[in-house]
Amino acid sequence: MSPLYIWSRFLLHQGFDSDYIHDHEVCLMLERVPSCCCFKRFSLSYFKGKPAEMHFLRLLLKNATLLKKMTLYCEPILSEDSGKEEEVNNQLRGFPRRSESCVIELL
Repeated sequence: MSPLYIWSRFLLHQGFDSDYIHDHEVCLMLERVPSCCCFKRFSLSYFKGKPAEMHFLRLLLKNATLLKKMTLYCEPILSEDSGKEEEVNNQLRGFPRRSESCVIELL
């Protein structure tokens, strides 16, 4: 089972509680995401822009060689705060990417 699979299952089932995530081994496992992440599309629901989510997305963008599109479905708490949404969007756009053609979409 890959660290990426474990992480995505964890996020989906734990509700993105960043304190919980940082207190467990999941973030440590993420440091070993293989550089051959061979998927072209990635989507994440219930995105809030929390530090643990941003850490995960930074590692994903850094390692996913074929990623063409990343779609983030934002929670209302993020999409209703235009300042926070713009801050998150700017951070995401500044992350290094293995796939230079990757498009990031916040919905």
